[in-house]
Amino acid sequence: LTHDGNFCCDGMVFSDRSLKAGSFEVKAAYQPITTKYKKGSLLITNRYDFTNLNECDIQYVVEVDSKVIKAEEVNLDLEPHDTAELKLDLPVYQCELGAYLNVYVKKDDKEVAKIQHQVDCNIIREISLCDSADMTQDEQNIYIEGKGFAYIFSKQYGNFESIRVDGEEQICAVPQLSTQRATIDNEIYMKEFWNNVNIWQGENINVHFSKVYDCYIVDDAIVVKGSLAGISRKPYFRYTLNVKVDKVGKIQMNLHGNVREDTPWLPRLGYEFKLPKGNKDFTYYGRGLIENYCDLCHGSSVGYYESNTDKEYISSLIPRDLPDWKAAWQEGY
Repeated sequence: LTHDGNFCCDGMVFSDRSLKAGSFEVKAAYQPITTKYKKGSLLITNRYDFTNLNECDIQYVVEVDSKVIKAEEVNLDLEPHDTAELKLDLPVYQCELGAYLNVYVKKDDKEVAKIQHQVDCNIIREISLCDSADMTQDEQNIYIEGKGFAYIFSKQYGNFESIRVDGEEQICAVPQLSTQRATIDNEIYMKEFWNNVNIWQGENINVHFSKVYDCYIVDDAIVVKGSLAGISRKPYFRYTLNVKVDKVGKIQMNLHGNVREDTPWLPRLGYEFKLPKGNKDFTYYGRGLIENYCDLCHGSSVGYYESNTDKEYISSLIPRDLPDWKAAWQEGY
């Protein structure tokens, strides 16, 4: 082998010198401070070898549901490798999504450090809905209408067949409950347990189907009972879906289910929506704004972000003539 496959692409930047997720991860690993937060006490340690932190501007910001509740700038006379303690005396916040303490360090108007800590809060998960919308049904569908919206819920597929708002259709197909996603390098040996690789093993989740056993209305809610199964396989996920729609068109979907005990862990679980091409802009609450994983997230902070489908595409480099890693491993390479 003349190269190490895609493992030769583990540099701090892409091959064209543009930044990637790993670039921001390295910045977070090398940044000149570390912090710890516990019970209202914020500890800040100066990692510089020769620079006093009084040469930097330090700010801490408390955000609840991504809204700034408290912000303060502090100046610390902190010698290299010393630690200072700040008493913040933060209450237990009430929120729907989360409460976080963000610490920023700037030098010469450039951000040199950013650290986020989760703070104590009581999370209220319930989505506030007003009175339920009017629903009618026939053998095939459930029809939900209100001012400015008209939805059609398919009993056959157990999901929305049409979502029209102000006369415009919002979906291109029935949303699909899915467990599949693109695999990463560390999951190369899971493909044969997940996908249709051979006839005798694997859950065939890449060629699965959703079976709806029952769909009915009870207490102003749509209830769907169904399962997911790969072709020629027994169901690996059985679920109950509860759907509510209020008079202004807000939709609440609660999915409860059980994975079959002998099923390999699932890559993901969620609904896939096909949207019109014009609907490429979106907002989300979570880690952003860059690509991140559970072990590549120190450069990303939780918050509200705006993005679009074009920005979310990452063109990761794969060298030509990529070696067959599984064959090489079996041959003792």
